Amino acid sequence: MLYTLGLRLNEALNLTLRDVNFDHGTIFIQDSKFHKDRIIPFGPKMGVHLKKYIFLRRHIFKPVKSNDYLFIARQRFRVSDGNIRCAFSKLIKSQQTNDSHGKAHPRLHDLRHTFAVHRLLQWYKDGVDVQNKLPLLSTFMGHVDIYSTQVYLSITEDILKEANKRFQLNFGSKFDKEILS
Repeated sequence: MLYTLGLRLNEALNLTLRDVNFDHGTIFIQDSKFHKDRIIPFGPKMGVHLKKYIFLRRHIFKPVKSNDYLFIARQRFRVSDGNIRCAFSKLIKSQQTNDSHGKAHPRLHDLRHTFAVHRLLQWYKDGVDVQNKLPLLSTFMGHVDIYSTQVYLSITEDILKEANKRFQLNFGSKFDKEILS
């Protein structure tokens, strides 16, 4: 969910069963970092995974109430962010290769950054006006302004290639004539 929906860790951990609406394909995020609520859509694949998870969860932790946290530990308490970070760190370390020593490990919050960068890349590939879409991304991610979103948008080689293709399509020959003449 952190990558697929661009959620903050605590937004995911604070979800309750009633926050997930399968009829509308939405998740209700309450009182996020900036004390704002928002409703975000999820796609069919995420819906399938959520349904499977909730089905298993209901069989392990009976009875189930709608105000129960979506992600709970053995004692039916909300999973702590420390436990999630620790598990993620162990997972990353277990996947280390010899050439990854000395490099910074990915952080859990990097999944949110990657969500934003991949969304930007997809917009470039789809040929949409990226500047007009940024406010939508900002709202989706629960930011108070577009500048907060821009912090997440690292320019990758793939984004540069897509931006260059678009530039060449729109201005390439004119730019070449003016600069090279």
